[in-house]
Amino acid sequence: GQDVRSLSRMVRRVLAQLSESDPTGYDCMRRADIATTQWNYSFAGENFFITTFAPCYPEHHPRYQFGSSPESCFILFQSFPSFARHKLPTDKPKSLTNWTAPEDVRDRIRVAFQQHGREYFIPESVPYPSALIAVAALNPTTECP
Repeated sequence: GQDVRSLSRMVRRVLAQLSESDPTGYDCMRRADIATTQWNYSFAGENFFITTFAPCYPEHHPRYQFGSSPESCFILFQSFPSFARHKLPTDKPKSLTNWTAPEDVRDRIRVAFQQHGREYFIPESVPYPSALIAVAALNPTTECP
């Protein structure tokens, strides 16, 4: 993960290798709809939200790994049921975020990242293809991943 392009290729290889080993036989990485809202990374019957952290991201970036393991990257597999367990409300477009008086936990997360100089890309269209944000763009607020 020395640059976003190599990180993207590596993440795709890792996810594909794991997907090939899915005990259910469902190889989600071979599906034709990866770049659509219909697709999620799936393993053993569980859907996951994929997030990556790598040394190619600068200090102000939300995917910065704080100098931890500068020769490595991290792939976080967050199960979708964990969002419900933490009472995260349904996703919403950036324009519906209450930046001045956060109304819910999603707003508070977005505001906290912004206040710490680590604002991240929030699509205006919901739902959005999850595969397209697994690896963030180098400019996290103006570039679509």
